[in-house]
Amino acid sequence: MSGSRPFLQDRSVKDKLWESRAAVSLARLRRNQGRRAEARGLLAPVYDWFTEGFDTLDLKEAKTLFDWARVSASLERADGPVAG
Repeated sequence: MSGSRPFLQDRSVKDKLWESRAAVSLARLRRNQGRRAEARGLLAPVYDWFTEGFDTLDLKEAKTLFDWARVSASLERADGPVAG
């Protein structure tokens, strides 16, 4: 985690991390409600804000949830609705 220290010193980055946490939380709620497209739509722009810090827990979680929403949307288009 020491590699992410300088990354986290920038105040604007800290603000973006808080915004990303809120987006991940809302995206998780949308996922649980079966609203995968909304979850994906919340996460894509947030994840794109960052150019570094991908080793942080926050961005790892955002990427995992985004990938899940993307894959499940692909499966839904191919096979019909996917269970939550």
